[in-house]
Amino acid sequence: MDWEKHYNNWNYLFIVCFFYYCVLLSTMNRKCIRNSTVKLKFIIQLLGPCN
Repeated sequence: MDWEKHYNNWNYLFIVCFFYYCVLLSTMNRKCIRNSTVKLKFIIQLLGPCN
């Protein structure tokens, strides 16, 4: 149980970090926004069964 909870927290942390990283990139490159949303949706779809 504890490992499962820790794993879900790690997934959440990863998504938040990825999103923050993308926001940082988007300030330099507007095109990243479009690419990042696609990647983010893909990652969420991958993590969907885990949650």
